[in-house]
Amino acid sequence: MATCPDGRPVSFPKSETCALKAYKEAVKDFNVNLKATVNVAEKVTVGVDKLEVKNESKLLKEKLNQRSIRLQEILKSSYLGLVRDPCGFSERHSKLLESVNIFNSELEELTIKLEAQLKESELAIKEKEIGSTLNNYLYQRGKKDGTAMGQLAKMLDNYYLINQKYPENIEKVDAKDLILILGSSRLEYKLVRDSEYLLRFAGEDYMLGSSDDKIQKGIDGKTEKVQ
Repeated sequence: MATCPDGRPVSFPKSETCALKAYKEAVKDFNVNLKATVNVAEKVTVGVDKLEVKNESKLLKEKLNQRSIRLQEILKSSYLGLVRDPCGFSERHSKLLESVNIFNSELEELTIKLEAQLKESELAIKEKEIGSTLNNYLYQRGKKDGTAMGQLAKMLDNYYLINQKYPENIEKVDAKDLILILGSSRLEYKLVRDSEYLLRFAGEDYMLGSSDDKIQKGIDGKTEKVQ
């Protein structure tokens, strides 16, 4: 344990060896869930002739593996960072662990849906349901995030128009449902000045501060995409 300059108590690994041990424990369930999802994605397309469904299954496996690699690299660096600077890394590390838990939940939900479709005996129905499940994960999820970000930006701009300033924090706007969709660990709101804010949303690697973040800036009640 360490007490930070701002008074926060923070627990951290006492050595790099301990950090790597904690990292391996943290990714254990994650790896099991990932393997289960990839395996059932392979099984569910056996006997399916529709090329689009097969391609989406292949794309899903590639996308999940890429996301897994990025998440694990960032998580390992974060645990090692805690050893060097526990106060500086603690908040970011906590958000990262929350993101890993969200990804784990998504994998479990996707696996359950695909396993249910394995039992479907009528091929035409099976192909349609599998295609819908894969499509929803690969494409519709990104669309849903984009819509939620747009709605959140509108709420922040409306707050400005009513109060002639942006809120000190994102909790000041009644956007719990949107934050639940996006994930609080993937959002970073910063009030630059009363008339300006920056909102950062973690991309597919679920990690704030990386190259695939989406950034919005609001000035005088008007929000635009920066990145």
